[in-house]
Amino acid sequence: MAKTGPKKKPPHLHAVGNSHRKDRHADELQNPTAPPNNPALEPMSKLTKIEAKVWDKLIKPATWLTEFDVIKAHEFVALAAEFFLSKRGFVSSRHAQLRALQSELGLEYVMASKAKPKLNPNDEFFD
Repeated sequence: MAKTGPKKKPPHLHAVGNSHRKDRHADELQNPTAPPNNPALEPMSKLTKIEAKVWDKLIKPATWLTEFDVIKAHEFVALAAEFFLSKRGFVSSRHAQLRALQSELGLEYVMASKAKPKLNPNDEFFD
C-alpha cells in the first residue's frame, strides 16, 4: 500500500538546511552539524571557466554527493553556466530542468540555508 504525501528528507539534508530538530530527527542523525563525509566529487571531463567556478562553489562543498551523482552534477553545472551566460535567452524549460537537478542533488537546501557557499557578486557571471 502506497503512502501519501512527500518523501522524507534524508537526515543530512535537515542538518545542511538548518531544519534539524532534536525532538524529530535525533534518532536519525547523531551529529546534526556534520553531513556525510564523502570525498569531494571530481569532474569527469574538462570544464569551461564558468562551469569550473560553479563546480567549485556548489558541487565541491556538497559532501553528501557520491560518485553516482557525478553525471547529474555535470548536467547541473552545464545548465547553471548556460544560465549565467545568457539569463534572457534561458528558456523556462531549461530553468525547470535546472531547478529539478538542484532539488535532486540537494542543493536547494544549501542555497536557502545559512551554510550556503559564499558567491561573490563581483564574479564575471553575475549581472
